[in-house]
This record gives sequence, C-alpha cells and structure tokens, in this order.
Amino acid sequence: MTTIVKKNDDIDTNESMEELKELTKAAGAEVVGSLIQNKHSVDAAYYIGKGKVEEIRAYSDSLDATLVIFNDELSGAQIRNIENVVGRKVIDRTTLILDIFAQRALSKEGKLQVELAQLKYRLPRLYGMGGEMSRTGAGIGTRGPGEQKLEIDKRHILNKAADIRRELKEVKKNRETQRVKRLKSNIPIVALVGYTNAGKSTLLNELIKTHKDYEQEKEVFVKDMLFATLDVTLRKALLPNKKEFLVVDTVGFVSKLPHDLVEAFKATLEEVQYADLILHVIDATNTSYELQKSTTEGVLKELGVNDKKHILVYNKVDKLELDIYPKSQEDIVYISAKQGINMDKLLNMIEIALMENTYSVSLMLPYERGDIFSRIKDKYNVENFEYGESGITLDVDLDEEDFNIYREYILENRLNMDINWENIDNLEDYFITYLLYKESKTVSQISKIRNISSTEASEQLIQAKLKIKEMQKDDFEASKDILDKFLELDKIKRLDFMDSLDDEKMVYFKRKVFKRILVEKNAEDLIVLIWATGELKDDRFLKLLHQLTNHRHSDIRRITYSAIRKIESPSSREVLQKGLYDKNAQTRQYCAKALSKLGDENSLKILQQLKDKNKNFEKEYVLRAYDEAIKSLENAKNLKK
Repeated sequence: MTTIVKKNDDIDTNESMEELKELTKAAGAEVVGSLIQNKHSVDAAYYIGKGKVEEIRAYSDSLDATLVIFNDELSGAQIRNIENVVGRKVIDRTTLILDIFAQRALSKEGKLQVELAQLKYRLPRLYGMGGEMSRTGAGIGTRGPGEQKLEIDKRHILNKAADIRRELKEVKKNRETQRVKRLKSNIPIVALVGYTNAGKSTLLNELIKTHKDYEQEKEVFVKDMLFATLDVTLRKALLPNKKEFLVVDTVGFVSKLPHDLVEAFKATLEEVQYADLILHVIDATNTSYELQKSTTEGVLKELGVNDKKHILVYNKVDKLELDIYPKSQEDIVYISAKQGINMDKLLNMIEIALMENTYSVSLMLPYERGDIFSRIKDKYNVENFEYGESGITLDVDLDEEDFNIYREYILENRLNMDINWENIDNLEDYFITYLLYKESKTVSQISKIRNISSTEASEQLIQAKLKIKEMQKDDFEASKDILDKFLELDKIKRLDFMDSLDDEKMVYFKRKVFKRILVEKNAEDLIVLIWATGELKDDRFLKLLHQLTNHRHSDIRRITYSAIRKIESPSSREVLQKGLYDKNAQTRQYCAKALSKLGDENSLKILQQLKDKNKNFEKEYVLRAYDEAIKSLENAKNLKK
C-alpha cells in the first residue's frame, strides 16, 4: 500500500492508511507493507514520482508482493506507467472499494449499481490503460456481479450503462410500490446511518429483539469488518409503549468514497429520505470518529436529509475505559449494542422523537361513518377497537392533520368532558392514570410515576374507560354531528335546515362541509355535499370545486359544474370553458348556461365553434343552451360598443 502526504490535507495520513489496510483485508487480500511519501504536488505521469515508483518495485520484490494499492484515485495513464515500472498489478482506492462492493452486493439492485459504478469508473480510463482494461479473471479489481468481458470500446460501455439504467428504473418502480405500502401503513421509520463498521447492523439486531415476531433468522449479517452490510434491510421493532416502528439498516460510508458510488447508491439510500428519524451511529472507540462523523454528515447533506430529526448514537462504549464518556443528552446517547448497555435509554429517546408530532386519542365513530373507520385502519396501526351500541370506539395515534380533521370524534371532545391536566384537582384518580396512559405511558411507567402497583394502575385504566363509555352512551344522540343530520334529510328539508342556521352555526356548517368533501368516499353523500356548496353560494368553496371538475365520475363532475354555475364567479370562467368539452351532456349544458352570464369573447368563440362542429349529433337541449349563451354574449358585446 502507498500514499502521498499532500499539503492542506484534512485527513490524517496514518489513519487513512490504516483504513486502507482494513479495506484491503475486507477485499480478501493480505497487507505485507506500506509506504508513505511526503509530496505536496501530484506527479502527472507517476502520481508519486518515478524514483519512488522504482523504490516500490524493489520493496515489492523483497516482500514477494503481487499487488500494489494506492490510497487515492489514479488516472488510466498513471496506472499503466506505474505497472510498467513495478511489474505488478496496480489498483487505486476507488477500484478497491468497487471490488468490495462487487463481492458484497446481494440484491439485484445492489449488483446493478456496482456494475454501473464500475463502468463509469472505467470509461475515462479506456485510452490511458490500453488493452489492460479488457482483461478479466480472478483477483481484486477484476470482479463484478455478472460482469462480462469488456471490450475497449467507449460505445459498448455507454450502451451497457444505458441498459443498466433502464433495469434500475424498473427496480426503482418496484421499490416505490413497496414504499407506498409502508407509508400507507403509517408505521414510523427509523434509519440507521453512519461510517462503515460503526455497529449499525449489530444495533439493528438488538432493536428487532423487542418485537413479538422476532426470530433469529431475521437478524442481519454482522462482522467486524468494513462494508459487512451493503444492501438496505428493513425490520420491525417495538417502542416501550408497544407501538411498532421500522428499522432501516443502510450501507456504511467511508472517507474518499468514490463519487460514482455515492451517486449510484443514492437511489438505495432513498429510504433514508422517507425516514421519520435518523440514528447516526458512531464508533466511540475510533480515534478518528470526528472525521467519520463529518464524512457521514457530508453524504447526508448530499442526500438532502441533513435537517431531518436525528439522534447521535455513540456505540461500542463497552470497549472504552469506564466512565470516560459523557452522560446521554437529549439527542446524544452512549451505548453498546453488543452488550446491551443503555439500549433502554436509546429506545426511550426513539419513542419520544417519534411520538413528538402525534396525538394518542380515543375516537367514537357512529356506525354510519364506517368510511372514516376504514380510512383510519388503512392509514394507522389500530390494535384496539370495539363495536358498541352507539358506534365504534378505537384507540389510535393520529398525526396533526388527521387530529384536526377528526377532532369532533375524539371521545373526550364529543362527551364535553373536562379531563385534562388543567383540571387535575377535580379529577378522580382513575382519570389521572388515564391521562398518563393517553400520553403513551406504559402501565409499568404509570405505576412508578403514581407510586402504585401495576395491578392498581391497570384496574384504574379499566375503571376510567368504563366510565367514559357510560358517559358516551348517554350523550351520543345529543352530540350527533350536524352534518350527519343534514345528510339524512331529503332535498326540501335540507334547504329548510340550512335556512334555519344562525350565523355561528352556519360558519360551523360550512367548515364541516368543506372538510367532509376532502375525505368523503361515498358518492351519494359527496353529491349532496357538493350540491350544498352551490346552495350556499360561498366563493370560498370554488378552489375545491375547481379541483373536483377532474373527478373520474361523471355525476360528480356534473353536480360540481352545477354548483360552480350557482356561485357565479368570473374566476371560474376558464374552468367552465373546459367543461364545454366534458363527456357528460348535462355538464356541457350547465357550463354553457353559466357562461351566458360569466363568459367573455373567448367563451363566445368556443361556443360558436362547438355549435357549428357538433350541430349534427349534439343533444338538442345542449344546442339550445349554446344558442342562448351565444345570444346573451353577443348582446353584451353589442351593449359595450
């Protein structure tokens, strides 16, 4: 192994050479010697100067070395010139890392990414290395997953690279499909990132032992070597409050990581971009941990995730002298994944970070709102729910958006109960225990906080829930949702209902209509809600209605255009002009009638063209609407003159 010491180099040369030694071992070779040259500039022909190259040849002869590895990236010409002098195969740091990746890649995507990086590395070196680039066989620097003998032809490499990119696009599609399913489940994702050999895989194996479905077969490969893990792995684990989360193990980073590999594995590291929390794992025993930390942070910055919520996890403290590391802080923890030291602290920190923007609530959904229950089950991990006389009660952790959408169904709100910390002096003991439970505290944690036994804490929780259900049963009909009442009425009674609302209730009603349209899946109810916006004639609904004109169902589009027509806003002109081309005849009629009042010269031109073009096959009532609109717009035009 050899390197040069450059002026203003931030990386410690001895530490970098030690890392190169570990990389060489990881590739399967034995290191028999190393040389370092103090040189402030790179020699264009030989990188280190011809005299030093001759010294390497003599040194290699004395050690019977068969391979020379340089600790930097060499050009094709430099490799050829050095090999001509030393009489041995020469590779650089990039080739060494590529070779390790080629050996370790297990997934189809990983193999393709490595091969693509190899091709990109070889392309600019074709002419400098001559015929040597086409050689294949055993040994470091020649391996590649599924690699074929490369011709010394630029077009061949470019075509091969293009083929790989096409394959990677297909792999990416499959990965995105799997990711959508994961995101839909709303299970939080924790990504493990860090320098290679920091102990990420060991940490993953410890975290997944918390899950009830843990099996030893689910553990990932662990070995004290660089790049033991190359492919992304996902496993389930449990928080102290028994809620699931996904752990993602990723490929480790290394200093001087080849740019092509960073680019190639950005796709694989996309999982980090979708993580809710990043655990940055650092080897506390490594004297260069600050360099390793900054290297990892640099790659995270390239991925655009450096601002994500993260915890610094200093690992392997069991190998340090006792008590020489600081105490854990809010976003820093010192652990030993192998020995289980401070794993409970880490899990508590993960739980706090993941639950920061969630709300643990109990919902009571009336049976006629089963659609909401279905949406919540699709999106969240709902473990506890019951079918009662008046509806479905369930415990769920909602994100902030859904907490606001479903606020009215939250059990405490619907019952108008005053169960909160501000009213603690007036609360029964079992409600205080219940409040702690709603903050995701476990029975064990509650018993310690309240200085009671676990049995008593459990009994108080049961008592609180029974009391809530009793109050809910009595109060449900009185608090029945205003919108549900509205949807149960016929058309005439709906108009009377809206007319009877005072100003305060009308504001509330409009807000409810708006929110319900956003989530409503029942077509009949959605049509009624859209119809109501037209009767309310409030132009604040228009942005939402304009979006609904793209709905796949013609009846939804028809009633939407009808509502837009009733609101009569010039801001809808272009949307109404678009509706003239809708497949539904009634929709075209509504749009023509609306444009008779709201249209401009462009509307008139479109109406005339459609009338002339479609007069032989358009519906008669649509043609009449065209005629009336054209006449109205022409009259308005003449009046302006």
